[in-house]
Amino acid sequence: MPSPRRIGAPDAKNRTVLLDAAEKVMLEHGYAAVSSRRVAEQAGLEPQLVHYYFVNMDELLEEVFRRRAEQGLEIQAKALASPQPLWALWRFSSDPSGVAIGVLLDRYGIAHEDFPPVVASVLTTSLSRVVVMEETLGFTLGHAETIERVERWLVAVEGEWGRPRV
Repeated sequence: MPSPRRIGAPDAKNRTVLLDAAEKVMLEHGYAAVSSRRVAEQAGLEPQLVHYYFVNMDELLEEVFRRRAEQGLEIQAKALASPQPLWALWRFSSDPSGVAIGVLLDRYGIAHEDFPPVVASVLTTSLSRVVVMEETLGFTLGHAETIERVERWLVAVEGEWGRPRV
């Protein structure tokens, strides 16, 4: 029976460097571009180290998500414990510095002067929620037109859903 594969320590410096590199590759080139070779290259490490620290690429991507989710939960917990929790949550939710939208707009050649990242962030995170909430209440006026316009813009920028532009 083969011996179990050794996995690097969860707090190892190289593991953190690989997670940072995976995030950067994902932001700059999209999810589909995240490969062990590309992540290792971005990190300045050998590709074999990706699989030393992560069983597979799914585990790496899950850890990238988990790390950011935990960070967000910590910030929210501090906000809720503050003397003004509603203000703190508002500031956290409306802070564009934590949003990667600017990098994505750059990738698509969309000028920040024409479409500021903070505006893109508000539109992408709130418009869909409002439509869903209103539909559950029975309000649908303008929804079909809005969804059609947003999806037409997304196709123009990224291609059809499930078939990204290369």
